[in-house]
Amino acid sequence: MNTVMETEFGKEYSIIKYKPQLFSKVMKMFNDSAGKGYKKTTQYFRYNLSQTPYGKPIRFLMMQKGSVVGSHSSRPLLLKVKNRYYLGGLLYNTRTQHEHRKKGIFLTLAKKNFEEAKRKKYNFLLAFSNENSKVGYEKLGMKELPINFIKIKKNNFIEEKTAKVLDHYFPRNLYRLYDKYKIGKNFPVRFQRDEKYFLWRYKKNPEYRYLTCYEKGEYFFVFKKYFDSLHIVDFLVSSTNHYNILINTAKKMAKDLSCNEINMWIPKSHQIMNYLDKSSTNLKPQQFMQLIVFKKTLEPLMDDIKNWYYTMGDSNVF
Repeated sequence: MNTVMETEFGKEYSIIKYKPQLFSKVMKMFNDSAGKGYKKTTQYFRYNLSQTPYGKPIRFLMMQKGSVVGSHSSRPLLLKVKNRYYLGGLLYNTRTQHEHRKKGIFLTLAKKNFEEAKRKKYNFLLAFSNENSKVGYEKLGMKELPINFIKIKKNNFIEEKTAKVLDHYFPRNLYRLYDKYKIGKNFPVRFQRDEKYFLWRYKKNPEYRYLTCYEKGEYFFVFKKYFDSLHIVDFLVSSTNHYNILINTAKKMAKDLSCNEINMWIPKSHQIMNYLDKSSTNLKPQQFMQLIVFKKTLEPLMDDIKNWYYTMGDSNVF
């Protein structure tokens, strides 16, 4: 059912849930509002509007005279907190058409998303926001969890300690390697990484062709070139000995791909920090991790970033 927003926006505005018949209008609104070089393909929108391994996204639209002028979405995800899985949502693909900004459309649609998330018994909502959306989410009670954003200098590497680079190769049974990657003891809050998730998140993602490295039963690395930077998007290892391989491979790739720097997100207390040389530095992140917890018994653990394991791959942007 449409919700007419007479007092805030005027009678010509209404909020509706996304319907497949509106696909073309949603895509047009996003691309019309995008900066130069940031327009997305039809395949990208089909991927982002489709069902995830954990369910169907929530998406509300602001309509004006038959056109989509605003959009706000969340897609379901699983977090493992200690030894139990909890369903929640990741806020993503928010957009307001330029000429309709500064009217409160973002906050209005976000509130609808929050209400629907609670109705669906989500335990939390998470966002990787920019400077603009960060302020809006703070008004709705979301708390920032500071990301450890690392810049690794592109300096000397040891050729013998590099891995073979593959083009967008994602083998099955990666979840078995994830099970070997013992992170639960130090990081009781982490994103679920099962086989369905890996295939959906990376292999089926039409926006990027990732570069990967894989040694069966030993390690799996995911990289992406973004303009003049190389991102270490994700990695799984069966032993800490493989961190040197990851770092040396990234340095060699940065040289081969003419990247000026190497970036990654990783918790400050993660063991890989011991393998980075002194030239590595912390950067101010361009994204902000924000959280609101609806299941109050989870707050003590989830409200502290020290309890979280995360990488760039957990964001919807990378």
